[in-house]
Amino acid sequence: MKRNSSPFQVYIACILLISFFLQNCCGEFNNNPLISTQEKQTASIQTHSQLILTPRADIGSLAGQGLKAQGGHAVTFYQEAGELRANVEMNVPERFSKTYEGLLVTLEQGAEVTRLPQLSEQAQERRIQLQLAKGNQPAKVVIYKGAGLVGGMQEGEEKADESIPNECLCPITHELMEEPVIARDGHTYERAAIERWFSMGKRTSPVTGAKIGSTKLIPNYAIRSLIKSLKTHNSSLAKPILGMQTARQQSLSVPSGACFFVSDSVIDVLFSQSIRGDVVALSKLLNLSENYHVHAQYKVGVMCAEGRGIAKNAAKAVEWYEKAAKQGHAVAQSNLGWMYADGRGVAQNYAKAIKWFQKAANQGHASAQYKLGWMYAEGLGVVKDARKAIEWYERAAKQGDASAQSNLGVSYANGWGVAKDARKAIKWFQKAADQGHATSQYNLAWMYADGQGVVKDTRKAVEWFQKAANQGYVKAQYNLGWMYAEGRGVDKDARKAIEWYKKAAKQGHADAQLKLGARYFKGEGIAKDYAKAKEWYEKTADQGHAHAQYNLGYMYEKGLGVAKDYVKAIAWYKQAANQGHAKSQYALGVIYIEGQGVAKDVRKAIEWYEKAANQGHADVQLKLAARYFKGEGIAKDYAKAIEWFQKTANQGHANAQYNLGYVHEKGLGVAKDYVKAIEWYEKAANQEHAKSQYALGVIYESGEGVEKDEKKAIEWYEKAANQGHARAQFSLGVMYGEGEGVEKDERKAVEWYEKAANQGHARAQFKLGWMYGEGRGVSQDYAKAIEWSEKAANQGHARAQYNLGWIYENWKGVAKDYAKAVEWFQKAANQGYARAQYNLARMYDHGQGVVQNYQEAVKWYEKSVGQGNNYAKAYLGRLYYHGFGAEKNLLQASKLIEEAIIHMKSKAEEGCIEAQYIVGWMYQYGLGVMQDHVEAAVWYKKSANTYPAAQKALDELNHAG
Repeated sequence: MKRNSSPFQVYIACILLISFFLQNCCGEFNNNPLISTQEKQTASIQTHSQLILTPRADIGSLAGQGLKAQGGHAVTFYQEAGELRANVEMNVPERFSKTYEGLLVTLEQGAEVTRLPQLSEQAQERRIQLQLAKGNQPAKVVIYKGAGLVGGMQEGEEKADESIPNECLCPITHELMEEPVIARDGHTYERAAIERWFSMGKRTSPVTGAKIGSTKLIPNYAIRSLIKSLKTHNSSLAKPILGMQTARQQSLSVPSGACFFVSDSVIDVLFSQSIRGDVVALSKLLNLSENYHVHAQYKVGVMCAEGRGIAKNAAKAVEWYEKAAKQGHAVAQSNLGWMYADGRGVAQNYAKAIKWFQKAANQGHASAQYKLGWMYAEGLGVVKDARKAIEWYERAAKQGDASAQSNLGVSYANGWGVAKDARKAIKWFQKAADQGHATSQYNLAWMYADGQGVVKDTRKAVEWFQKAANQGYVKAQYNLGWMYAEGRGVDKDARKAIEWYKKAAKQGHADAQLKLGARYFKGEGIAKDYAKAKEWYEKTADQGHAHAQYNLGYMYEKGLGVAKDYVKAIAWYKQAANQGHAKSQYALGVIYIEGQGVAKDVRKAIEWYEKAANQGHADVQLKLAARYFKGEGIAKDYAKAIEWFQKTANQGHANAQYNLGYVHEKGLGVAKDYVKAIEWYEKAANQEHAKSQYALGVIYESGEGVEKDEKKAIEWYEKAANQGHARAQFSLGVMYGEGEGVEKDERKAVEWYEKAANQGHARAQFKLGWMYGEGRGVSQDYAKAIEWSEKAANQGHARAQYNLGWIYENWKGVAKDYAKAVEWFQKAANQGYARAQYNLARMYDHGQGVVQNYQEAVKWYEKSVGQGNNYAKAYLGRLYYHGFGAEKNLLQASKLIEEAIIHMKSKAEEGCIEAQYIVGWMYQYGLGVMQDHVEAAVWYKKSANTYPAAQKALDELNHAG
C-alpha cells in the first residue's frame, strides 16, 4: 500500500536526517574520560549516601498499565513491596529482541502519573525513558514531568504534543526547545537546561547516564530550523513563551517575566561581583533567587553559609539551599544534607541529612555520594552498614573524589565492609594522595613505613609524611619529627625532629607536646630546660594526657625545675591514675608506702598497686606478689603471691620467673616440685638472670630433685659469676678449692674468692683470709689474713670472728693480745659458734684477757658441750672434779671425761697442744685413765712450750714430786 506524504512532512524528514548526521558526527565526544570537578564544600565532614525512594500514594494507578517509552519500547508497570517496578520489551528487530524485568522506576519530582495512561503514545514516549545500565548504575525506567502535567492540560495542547517530533523536545525539560545545542553525548538539549545540568556538578549524560568528558556545546541549526518551521505551521506553538513552560511557571506562582533560562554562567558572574561588594549585582542575584532560579538560590545559600557579600546566617543558608534542592540542584542538596548533619542553621537531623545526600548522590554528585557513604559507615540516620558505605565510596571515588578514595583506602586497609586488602588500600590512598589529599598522604606514608601492601620503604614514608606535613597535617608533622628523631628513612637529626615536633605541638598535638617536654627535660638535641619541659608537659596534661600528668607529678615529687611539693605531685599522679595510667598508680602506691606528703597508709598503697597490677604493670605485679609472699602490710598469702608472680612471669619478667622457681623448689604455697622449679629457673636463666643461674648451679651441685651433676653446676655458676653474682663466685671458689666437678686449683679458688670478697661476700672474705693465713693458693700473709678476716668478722661472720680470736691469742701476724682474743671469741660465742664458746670459757678458766672467773667458764663450757664439743667436755669435767665455778661433782666429771678421752688422746697424738694438756691432766688425776704422774708429765711437757696452763701444771707436778 503506497502512502502519500505532504511536502511539509518531507521537509521535516530531510531536516531530521541532517540533524541525525550532525549528532552522529559529534559522537566522538563520548570517548573522552570523565573529568571530575570539585565544588567548594561548605561542609567539613571528611569520611562517608543510597537511593531511598519515597513511596507515593498515586503509583498504584500505573500498576498493570502498559505504556510506551521513548524509542517505542513497551513498558508494563507493577507494584512490589511499596515500590513501582517495570518490565520492558525493547522496540528492536526480532533477532535482536531484548527484555528487562523488575527494573526500578524513578519519578521526577512533580510527575503526575495518574494522567499518563490517558495520553497518546507519542506523549507517553516524551515522558517515559528507559535508561540502560552504565558502570555501577543498573538499568532503570524514569518518568519525567511533562509539560501540562503540572498545571493541567491546556486546550489544544495534546494535539500540539502529537504534532511535535521527539527530536524537537529537550530530554531534560521535555519541552519544545528554543536554543537547541548538541552536547558531547551526541544528544540535543535546550541550552539553558543542559547548562543548568552541568552547573549542578553533573558530568553524566541525561539520556544514557554515560560519562561526559566536556561541557562544550555546539548549536544544532538543523533542529532550530525544524522548530521554526513547526511554529510557522502550528500557531499553538508560536507563543512568546511555550504553553508548556507557562504551565510550569504557573504551578510555581512565577510572574510572566520568569527567569528559568538565565544562564548559570551569568549567575556565577553575579555571584563573583556580589561577594566583592557589588550591590547592584547582589540585588539582581537576590531577585533571580526570589524568582525561583535554582542556581541563583544555591549561590545565595553559599553566601549566607560563608558570610561572603552578606551577613553570615546559617538559618538563611538552609532556607536557600532547600529552595534550590527542591528544584533538583545537586550541590545544594549535598550542602543541605551537611547542614542537617552538622546541625548548622537547623536542628541536627541525620535522617534529613541522609534524604538530601541521597538525592544529590542519585544525580551523580560525587561529594554527596562520599558523604552518604560516611553516614552509612558511622550509622548516622541509618542502620550502620559497611557494605553500603563501600558502595557509595566507590561511586564517588571513581569520579575522583579524594575523600572517598581516602576512606576506601582505610576500609581496605582495615577490612571494614570489604576483605582486607593492603594493595587495594595503597591504590586508593595513592589516587587521593596524588590529588594532594593530606590524610591519604599520611596514610600512604604509614603503609610504606610498615611495609603494608608495598615493599617497606622508610624513605618513601618520609617523602609522603613531608608532603602531608607541608600542608599543615598535624599527625604527619609529628610523625616526621619522630622519623628524624629515630633516623628512619632520613639521617638522624635532633634539630629537625624538634622543628617538626614544635609545628605539631603548636597545633595542639598532645604527643608532640609530650615529646618536646621530654627533650627539654632530658636535654636531648636541645639545652636542658626544666621550665620549658614543665610548660609543654602542662599543655599536654591540660588535654588530659595521662603520661604528661605523670611527668608533672614526678617533677613535683623530685623537685625538678619546681619546688618539691608532694601535694601537687599527688594531685597530678591522681589525675593520671584515675585514667588508668599504671605508672602513676604505682607512684601513688610508693608515696603511701613511704608516707611522703601523706600519712603512711599501706592499705591505700596496696589499693594503688593492685590497680596498676591489674593493667599488667609487671614491676608492680612483682612488688604486690612480694608483699603477699612476705606479709608486708598485708596478710601473708602464698596463693596470691604465686598468682601475681605467674602474671608477671607470663610477661617474660625474669625476676617473677625466678620467684616461681623458688616457691616450687621450696614448696611454698605449692607442692615441692623440682621439675617446675628448674623449668622456671631456666626461663629466667636464659634471660641472663644471674640469681636463677646460681639457683640452677645449687640444684645440680646438691642433686636435689635431679641427678647430681657437678659439671652442670660449674656451668651455671660460671654464667652467674661472670655477671658478678657474688654467691656464684664464692661457690666456684669452693669447687675449685675442693676439686669438685673440676680439677682442684687453689689459685683459681683464691681468684673467685677475691671477686666475691670484693663485693662484700662475708664467707668469701673469711675463706680468703683463711687461704692467706694457711698460704693456700697464695703466699702466706698474716696481714692479709687478718684484713680479710676482719672484713668478714665485721659483717658478723662467726668463724671469722673465732679465727681472729685465735690469731690474737696465738700471735699469728700480730702481737699477742688476749683481750682482743676474748673480744672476738665473745662475738662468735654469742652467735652460738661452739669452738668460740669453748675458747671463751677457757679464757675465763685461765684468766687470760679477762679476770679469772670459773662461773663464766662453766657457763660457756656447758654451751659448747651442748653442741658436742669434746674439748669443752674435758675442761668442764676438770672444773666439776675440782669444784671450780660449780659444786664439786666427781660422777659428772668422770662421765664428761670418759666421753671426751678417746677424742682427746687422738688429738693429742696428732700434736694438738690443748689435747696434750688435757691428757696430761687426766693422767695426773687418774680420770678416765690409771693415775700416772710420769705419763702426766710427758704430756705436759709436749705442750708446755706453747701452752701456759701446761707449763704451770708441770711446775706444780714437779714441786709436789
